Amino acid sequence: MGGYLIVWSYFRDALGQLFPSWSQSQLSLPFSLHNVLVCISMLVTGPILRKFSNRAVLAVGGLMILVGFGLFPYLPLDNPGAALVMVTVCFGFIAAPSVGIGVVAGFDTFLPWFPDRPGMISGVITFFCGVVPLLLGALCGVFIDNFGVLRAVQLLGVVLAALVFIALIWAKKPGPDAGLPAPPPQKDETGVGADYSSKNMLKTGTFWCFFIYSMLLRSAGLVVFDLGGTIAVAFGLSTIIGLLFAPLNGAACILGGFFLDRFSAHKVMLLFGIIAALGGALLYAGNAANSALVVIIGISCIGFSYGGITVTNVSGTRTIFGMKHYAQNLGIVSVSIGPAAAAVLLAGGLKTPESFSGVFLMVFALGIASVICCCLMFLTEKSRKRKQGASESADSDSE
Repeated sequence: MGGYLIVWSYFRDALGQLFPSWSQSQLSLPFSLHNVLVCISMLVTGPILRKFSNRAVLAVGGLMILVGFGLFPYLPLDNPGAALVMVTVCFGFIAAPSVGIGVVAGFDTFLPWFPDRPGMISGVITFFCGVVPLLLGALCGVFIDNFGVLRAVQLLGVVLAALVFIALIWAKKPGPDAGLPAPPPQKDETGVGADYSSKNMLKTGTFWCFFIYSMLLRSAGLVVFDLGGTIAVAFGLSTIIGLLFAPLNGAACILGGFFLDRFSAHKVMLLFGIIAALGGALLYAGNAANSALVVIIGISCIGFSYGGITVTNVSGTRTIFGMKHYAQNLGIVSVSIGPAAAAVLLAGGLKTPESFSGVFLMVFALGIASVICCCLMFLTEKSRKRKQGASESADSDSE
């Protein structure tokens, strides 16, 4: 369900052509509010899963996609203001919770089947979330050419809902007699313990570094999500080139999952932060030199780093904070997508008809800030370990 996010950049411009009076900021509004609702749905899905089965919750997510996308053909073409409100409600409010449900309930359902390789399986699942948008983008292009953008969105909703309902056949958590392999030893990176409540998680410096870092990289990624197709067209390329973000996003999920099974989360985070900063620099330089090739490489770097934060959130929450309260903890960590939505609105205001320089400079700054956040995490961990060592030494002396 989370895979359809990137497709917004594909039919964003088509909606702009259908309603030319909409400004760039107005075109970004549905996507921004959509991300806020995604954030809220992630937060509440964890507690909901305590009362209802994962299969039932995922089914509700499928229905939300079907209804939200299905109403697009009924937009009032003669009233652009009312149409904007309707797009915002359908995409930003009705369909949006399906993403939060899909992420939290989906991983809570399937991750327990692979206790020995949490990073790799998280990477594989998020990989498909990254690759599917390319297929959906191509399908959306065919639908738009043959039926127009409004009917295309509706048909896309039917396809997505059908896939969700088919997946429900396998949506079941393992039972106690499943005979699964033993999980690897927990990496205690927080000083709190391998399994702990959300309340204890919120008390750790590691969590806040994790959260802020996620917010920064999500901001950079969502800006390029929103404007990917527009950027490609501005540099004389096909809209689908802007969706190159997707396969690199998927590749990073696989690679990030592999690394997370072998290295600490904050080291993997640093790698993706550096790549994000590099991507922002390439976007800015490519815009200044009017080089489509450099801009494409920059988009690919941002897509790669976004895939990194996706799998880091999903797998890192489990490896750092434990599996016992995983669904609720993942929902809290994923709240970072809410503040990141503000970056999309800001980027819409920074974009001008002549240049993307303001937007690309903003993406570069977000990447640099994420690297700084990782460095602060290193310092926080060193300080915690130093204090812990001093405390143990004092206890030993007192004995």
